[in-house]
Amino acid sequence: MREILHIQGGQCGNQIGAKFWEVVCAEHGIDSTGRYQGDSPLQLERINVYYNEASCGRFVPRAVLMDLEPGTMDSVRSGPYGQIFRPDNFVFGQSGAGNNWAKGHYTEGAELIDSVLDVVRKEAENCDCLQGFQVCHSLGGGTGSGMGTLLISKIREEYPDRMMLTFSVFPSPKVSDTVVEPYNATLSVHQLVENADECMVLDNEALPVGDLNHLISATMSGVTCCLRFPGQLNSDLRKLAVNLIPFPRLHFFMVGFAPLTSRGSQQYRALTVPELTQQMWDSKNMMCAADPRHGRYLTASAMFRGKMSTKEVDEQMLNVQNKNSSYFVEWIPNNVKSTVCDIPPTGLQMASTFIGNSTSIQEMFRRVSEQFTAMFRRKAFLHWYTGEGMDEMEFTEAESNMNDLVSEYQQYQDATADEEGEYEEEEEGDEYQQDYQGVGAKERNRMGGGSLLTKRAAAAATNQTLSLCKRLSPFTILLKTLTSSSSSSSAASAQNPKHETSLQKRRKKKNLFEVAQFLPHWGVGYHLAKSHWANVSYEITKINLYKDGRHGKAWGIAHKDGLPIADAPKKISGVHKRCWKYIPSLAKSIESKKSSPKSTETAAKTEVQAA
Repeated sequence: MREILHIQGGQCGNQIGAKFWEVVCAEHGIDSTGRYQGDSPLQLERINVYYNEASCGRFVPRAVLMDLEPGTMDSVRSGPYGQIFRPDNFVFGQSGAGNNWAKGHYTEGAELIDSVLDVVRKEAENCDCLQGFQVCHSLGGGTGSGMGTLLISKIREEYPDRMMLTFSVFPSPKVSDTVVEPYNATLSVHQLVENADECMVLDNEALPVGDLNHLISATMSGVTCCLRFPGQLNSDLRKLAVNLIPFPRLHFFMVGFAPLTSRGSQQYRALTVPELTQQMWDSKNMMCAADPRHGRYLTASAMFRGKMSTKEVDEQMLNVQNKNSSYFVEWIPNNVKSTVCDIPPTGLQMASTFIGNSTSIQEMFRRVSEQFTAMFRRKAFLHWYTGEGMDEMEFTEAESNMNDLVSEYQQYQDATADEEGEYEEEEEGDEYQQDYQGVGAKERNRMGGGSLLTKRAAAAATNQTLSLCKRLSPFTILLKTLTSSSSSSSAASAQNPKHETSLQKRRKKKNLFEVAQFLPHWGVGYHLAKSHWANVSYEITKINLYKDGRHGKAWGIAHKDGLPIADAPKKISGVHKRCWKYIPSLAKSIESKKSSPKSTETAAKTEVQAA
């Protein structure tokens, strides 16, 4: 069978998890003692996905419960379904994380993590064919965010080919109980981007807390219903990931559930497929505070439960796409997947679960990032984290990673289908072409060419630019490849400036990491230079590739005239130029050279932020 191992951590994760097991037990006919009391053979057909059958005939959940304090564990154990869990699978400490991400990730959590991994390993060995892990946690506290992300990274090391699905509750400004939530959430997102395969984003702001756990658990069971019950169109965690993730970093999904009715009135309401479809796409039914109308859907998946026609489901989904085509990116055709499971949830005739990969989720990241920046600029509450062994640079890196994530979502929201291939060749050298523009302008003025520049003069200007930059050896090869395109484009732009501005609007900046890969010997120790800062280069000290093998992060040290001048742990990749942060001011260094030749070294060490 295709088993899923459930892990819940922290107070929020354990409360949501306890409610989830109540829902799953009711669907499979399992009572509070773990014995089967159902009336349908379908309930037992694939019960092994979430349950392990003991020798005495009891069904034990494949669940690991962890926390850094015993309080939540006691409440779960004394709850209505507390007796069905395996006692050895409760792993808890005595100290607590105190809403401190560093305590959960580096100190208190690190002491307990080996015990949790032992339990996870035992449960994984009990599976015939483990499909993946699902983790319930919040990002605002200390245990769920800090220890949760630590566990995810450890599981990723030990089980690299298994799927990692997380149900992550993001903090919200309206429903906030901890002032350091933005710090904890940003540090957690930094980890989830790298280590999770699918991340279902939930939000305290979107729904009232009383019904929230019930609705979240209904959504969680809806995601995996096709694994547990027979259906006409089946799905699993890997199929879901393949259909929903067009780019590896963009794996944060909005989830929704329909019908959203109060628990008492469910049985009196007649539901139809069109009504379910309409509710499902409504922003009010989303479980995170981001409006899909403010972005575009890259991909989406709809899971219907109950007796219904597959043909009707397909017609309704197609109807939604045709009527709202502007809310779907046109460069991914057929980007809505639908699945149908015959068994409805308890107490309903039919229901649907929605999972959408929408660019509007950047609203939530932006909101957290703004709060993070406001506090981090003043270094507020930072001593609680540095006291546990963290460094300020980890915060800077996490902030940069989240800002890059927002930029990527915005980039794909703005992208159009016709734009991509048309200027692909010109895009490659676009950023560098602009960098050399200043040198070309000086040459034109010196020759008195004015606005009318002949092709011959343009070629001469380019050759002089090339000789100027000869000493920047790593860029020589790249410059030679760009010489022909830059000379012809400069001539064309001089003759037709309107054409140049229209091209600039349509071009997109190339990722610096991608361009650098065309250079020879690109790797650690390589000097990456930019010509309009004289003799300034970056020596690459560390490279991390993303899963796609084309994008990544690079760290380096800035050099001036061959001497190291500043650590630059900012990324040397990314869409924007925020990566070039620690660069000496060229103007200051020129002035100091004129005034006194001895002061060149001190001018070289000046650090300013590049625009």
